[in-house]
Amino acid sequence: MTTHKDTTEQQYHRAPLNGLIIGVIAGVCWVVVLRIPDVLPVSDGSGNVRLDLVAIAFPVLGWVSGLWGRKVLPCGNPADRGRRALAIGVVMSTLLGILLTIVYHGFVPKPKYMKMPAGTALSGRAFVVYLIPLAVFILAGWVLGKTREHIYTNGGSVILRMGFMAVLVLMCSVILWSQLVWLLILLIFPWIL
Repeated sequence: MTTHKDTTEQQYHRAPLNGLIIGVIAGVCWVVVLRIPDVLPVSDGSGNVRLDLVAIAFPVLGWVSGLWGRKVLPCGNPADRGRRALAIGVVMSTLLGILLTIVYHGFVPKPKYMKMPAGTALSGRAFVVYLIPLAVFILAGWVLGKTREHIYTNGGSVILRMGFMAVLVLMCSVILWSQLVWLLILLIFPWIL
């Protein structure tokens, strides 16, 4: 039987690398899932290329989450560790949602039913369409934070579990976000159809 005295130190040391690997896995899955028609409706192929650029954010956010996670792991109080893990998940997921909102509404050509009416991009109604769907990413971050908290307390493979949950939760949240955006556009700007 082999015992390592520095196992937890190695785990803290590997946290940014683990986050980077999880982010790369999520980024690759992001590009693959966007090839499925109507996951995020775009009017031409250039929109998918622009959305593919969001995949670059996944490894960066994963690495930053790992750096931040180093501060969470040595925390002695399990309740504090859980709150900090939740905060990391919520903040990183919300940042991803903000980036997706900016790219999708600002740079991606969309079909008519997903477009804002001319001249309303900076109106109060448009900001409702931009901001309310971000709640989906807050919920996704909460789920990812709870998953990470569970891994902190029960052990297990960080890359395998968090990679699977990151892909599953973020893809579901993007699909839900897209449908919520469409529903809000339909409710707030019904005359565009």
